[in-house]
Amino acid sequence: MTKIEKPLNLTNTIWAAGGEAVEPSNSKKLQGWVAEIPPFQFENWLQNRNDRALAHIIQMGIPEWDANTEYQANQSYVQDEDGEVYRATETHTGVNPKYDTANVWEQPFSFDALKELATEESTGVVRKAAQQDIDQGTPGSIFADPSQIRQLVENINASWITGGVLSSGTLPDATESDKGAVRKARQSDIDNGTGDDRFISPRQLKSVADDIKSTTAGVALSGNPVITAGSSENYQITNFSSFDTYEVSIEFDNGGTGNVSITDDLISVDIDAGATGGVILTVTKGGVAYDFELAIGSSRINRPSIIFPVNGATNMPTNITLESSNFTTTPAGFDTHTATDWQVATDITFSNVIAESLNDTTNLLQWSVDADLQPNTTYYARVRYYGNTLTVSSWSQTASFETAERPATPTITSPSNGEINVGETPTITTSNFSSPISETHQATDWEIRLASNDSLVWSSMNNTSNLTSITVPSGQLAESTEYRIRVRHIGSQLGASAWGTSTFTTEAQFFVFDPSSAGEPFGGGYYAGANIVVGGTTYALVVAPKAQGGEAGSTLPWEWTVDPDVPGATSTNDGASNTAAIVAAGGSSTSVAAGFCNNLSINGYTDWHLPSADELEICYRYLKPTTQANYVNSSYGPNPGGNGSNPNSDPVGGDYTSSNPAQTSIAIYQSGASEAFVANYYWTSTQLSAGVAWRQRFDNGDQGTYLKSDSYYVRAVRWVEV
Repeated sequence: MTKIEKPLNLTNTIWAAGGEAVEPSNSKKLQGWVAEIPPFQFENWLQNRNDRALAHIIQMGIPEWDANTEYQANQSYVQDEDGEVYRATETHTGVNPKYDTANVWEQPFSFDALKELATEESTGVVRKAAQQDIDQGTPGSIFADPSQIRQLVENINASWITGGVLSSGTLPDATESDKGAVRKARQSDIDNGTGDDRFISPRQLKSVADDIKSTTAGVALSGNPVITAGSSENYQITNFSSFDTYEVSIEFDNGGTGNVSITDDLISVDIDAGATGGVILTVTKGGVAYDFELAIGSSRINRPSIIFPVNGATNMPTNITLESSNFTTTPAGFDTHTATDWQVATDITFSNVIAESLNDTTNLLQWSVDADLQPNTTYYARVRYYGNTLTVSSWSQTASFETAERPATPTITSPSNGEINVGETPTITTSNFSSPISETHQATDWEIRLASNDSLVWSSMNNTSNLTSITVPSGQLAESTEYRIRVRHIGSQLGASAWGTSTFTTEAQFFVFDPSSAGEPFGGGYYAGANIVVGGTTYALVVAPKAQGGEAGSTLPWEWTVDPDVPGATSTNDGASNTAAIVAAGGSSTSVAAGFCNNLSINGYTDWHLPSADELEICYRYLKPTTQANYVNSSYGPNPGGNGSNPNSDPVGGDYTSSNPAQTSIAIYQSGASEAFVANYYWTSTQLSAGVAWRQRFDNGDQGTYLKSDSYYVRAVRWVEV
């Protein structure tokens, strides 16, 4: 087989070094290609990895150690971070030879190992060639005995070495034809005292001496082989000797200026801006010069990376926030971070970008994706940075991530699906929150829609208080109507679930407007127990809730002066028009009875008024607080008839008897309870004359009149048409 020529530029040009490469997932690596067209980013990654692996072997000769390779006993060679060469003595993985405490590595070419080769004993590893070999010229006629080699190695120093060849005359140069007479014995030969035919040749010893020159007698540097124009780099002499003298200088191969200095074992090289090409760093040790070639790179913004989510992440939230690495430049600190480009796409080529924030000066290192990401979907993200002077970096490596499933769709447990005869204010309940990841139930969206046309009737969106249960407020639903409920749960990370739905139908009549419903919550307060008929229209009478300010905290006058006549406030049944007339005549202040009621705002309602004589009579008849006997007078009252007569009430009210009405059975309206009327006089809005208005006692029901300037209790009412 003829010699295969080594290709050029194996280490200078790496496939896709400046292109886009994406590492496939581990599962894809194990599967390999199937019937598909592989993404070019995957192909770039594979070829790039192969090129870098070959270039590393060609460049280093012996590969650097890594923690993942299984090294084979007596067959695997590596070098550590300092360039020291080791051979595995046992098959193993993960033991750094530089810190080997398990004795699974040895240094076959070290200075100490070479010294140990030479012994005076017959079982040593260095032996003199047999005479017959010398006579026959088989291994060559040049040899050295063990004592000569031992003395040579122990006393070697820089003055003995020129150009990497021992010049003491003890060992001549090795040649291709002159193999020499010294070879290294095998371990079994050492143990058994055999192997006289195994020696170290002069060529091998020359190689060892060259190593000694470069690591002991020469100069070895540690540092970055690339230095950026306008920056500085430090280089350490790793085999520094305080017994030697050192000098340093630099020379540019393409123009440029800079400085170099040395302090003990540390060399500092400063390259001025604008320099290109390369620079030769010369270190002179003991009069011998050693050259090191440094490449000059241009200033740049270093390529950022997506640090969250990590590439290939799964179960990511749909409201994800991307995070990127810190802004850095070459040289370090050369520029400042001014803006960032963010992109998220559904494909690896970014031909379908679904969210982006370009030239973003606010979200420099993290960005909450402003798009409605779908669950169980793979997305691709990338980022790049802008500097104040260095324009823009390259795009980061693409990071792929997969969103998690949505939180579970809630089940509506009440009202049950298809339920009928549902009341006006149903309580909707759902199943508990459930998510495929660990997250909290953040909020719930509630909706009620007409089943007939899907129009929205009522909603409570992003409700953080009512997570699995909510009561529909009154006044939203109509009677005998079919509705559709929609509910979805919102997680703290994965966002909203799908909508859970069900239907229900309301009952034929929500509220029975008769005395049996007296004291029931209704219309922003409590139903008084009867309706009031005004102008031929029937209205349910609602008493303002005392606990929410529906009754004045102290007694108030009807008005401040005795004489002003309010002609529009004489109705016995229309308290709303009476109140409006009083307010228009100057009674708008909250310090008078009508003004107090007119200014109320309770449970979203502002149409409260001071009750007329007939409206206040209804309140007494059905919400009487005491057990006291009623006042009976068959010839005196606001209406024709006697005390308690109420022709405008629905049902119509007759004159009181001593026992009718009796104390209400509604506990909250009995004397001393939270909504009870005080057992004393209350003002009506019905005027008798310029200086006198009607009032009614709430201990015995007495209806009478008194001066408007006198102060009595005040309770507001409102209407709901029925």
